[in-house]
Amino acid sequence: MPRVTENLSFRLPSGKLQKLDEIATSLDRSRNWLLNTMVEEYLEVYEWQAQQIRERLELDLSGQAEYIDHEAVMVEIEAMLDMPRQ
Repeated sequence: MPRVTENLSFRLPSGKLQKLDEIATSLDRSRNWLLNTMVEEYLEVYEWQAQQIRERLELDLSGQAEYIDHEAVMVEIEAMLDMPRQ
């Protein structure tokens, strides 16, 4: 079954359009394919991030969240940076 699609127009600085065309050409794909792929990947990442935020907010509101003091984290990071490499 063919996908139902809709047209969308928007303005883009010419330098960015040129870069998109270069990427599409390097992948041997059309500009349309590249833009659809980029939008699809962005929406997946956005939904994942939004879900993570919702889950963390629920955890915070439930009172079950554990927080670590910033200074304590910095002490640990500085200690790790001072460790010799193995």
